[in-house]
Amino acid sequence: MEDVRKELIELKTVQVVVISFLVIMLEGFDIQAAGVTMRKLATEFQLDKMQMGYFASSSAVGVLLFAAIGGIIADRYGRKPTVIAATALFGLACRPHRCRPASAACSRRAFSPAPALARRCRS
Repeated sequence: MEDVRKELIELKTVQVVVISFLVIMLEGFDIQAAGVTMRKLATEFQLDKMQMGYFASSSAVGVLLFAAIGGIIADRYGRKPTVIAATALFGLACRPHRCRPASAACSRRAFSPAPALARRCRS
């Protein structure tokens, strides 16, 4: 009986580590994608260095703000439900980008963390 219990605990530990790794990988993906595409975005939308800085730093500002909010929510409702809800929200927020055609540089329904990029999409 004790051996079965230890195996279950080890299995749950592996599951937690794998899920945590996937969440961390998702969190870094948006920052990395922005950095990789920065030069092409700057050319496509004629962004100057200041606007590129706003675009690049918008992710860090978002992480700073929502980390504080997430900490408060995690204290109130628990870490596990907070991480699950945040991951689900991230997935839902990425969905509109998945539906856009790959060849379209911009569309009216596109949203962006960078105000300069959003203004260019509306015109």
